[in-house]
Amino acid sequence: MTATELLFLLLRSEICADAKVEFSDSLSEEELKDLYALSNAHDVAHIISDTLQKKGLLGADEASKKFLKRQLLSIYRYEQLKYAFDEICSLFEKEKIPYIPLKGSVLRSYYPEEWMRTSCDIDVLVHDEDMKRAVDALVKIGYQTDLKRHFHDMSLYSPNGVHLELHFNIKEHMDNIDGLLSRVWDFSRQEKNGGYCYELTKEFFVFHHIAHMSYHFISGGCGIRPFIDLFVMKNSMEYDDLTVRSYCRQCGIEKFYENVLSVVNVWFGGESHTSLSRRIEDYILNGGV
Repeated sequence: MTATELLFLLLRSEICADAKVEFSDSLSEEELKDLYALSNAHDVAHIISDTLQKKGLLGADEASKKFLKRQLLSIYRYEQLKYAFDEICSLFEKEKIPYIPLKGSVLRSYYPEEWMRTSCDIDVLVHDEDMKRAVDALVKIGYQTDLKRHFHDMSLYSPNGVHLELHFNIKEHMDNIDGLLSRVWDFSRQEKNGGYCYELTKEFFVFHHIAHMSYHFISGGCGIRPFIDLFVMKNSMEYDDLTVRSYCRQCGIEKFYENVLSVVNVWFGGESHTSLSRRIEDYILNGGV
């Protein structure tokens, strides 16, 4: 079994609660070394570590130690992100600034364990007219920024170094998807508690994920994590797929959606590869993140 086959077998075992996965009761040091190199390159070594640990496949070798270290670091990183995210939400509620949590801050609640869904930053959207007020409030509690506005966000850093991408839009610099992405607030609703936190409809959340995938897919740096996210959403987030498809169709990415779903079904559903899904897999694995 190749390192790639083993990687997806272990991911399926960890992410799919009802998956029937069978593999060897032991792995050689060389197999663990190759598996670590591949999983670490795609930022899923922490998930693989948890699976290997549960099955008693980690030992005292160097690769096993690296797996465990990556898992502990991911848990630590998650706790830092969670603390900063809660702090940001509390601040925006206090300052009466409407905001929408994006990406990992929402997705991780659908994973078997929240720490499994790692991210290198926090993404939050506010209205463009509220940006100055939001940045000023964050700076007052110790966040640092160079005040540079990028295409869709401004970067800030918490006192302990957590990176916040404060978005004023979620456009991707791609004409075919930016028209619909620019209407993001039309697809949000205020949370039930009546505060200032808004949430995207599940259908638009999934569409945003697909649109963001298409942007990274073109640049060659999509990685396998967005496919794991898509599988988790598909199986744990109740949404109307026909609506998602209609959004994708409006933007000319419905075929892309179908093709990435086919890869998800191979990796996590046990379906057989087609020539196209195999080519997509090769592109993703060789493209990195």
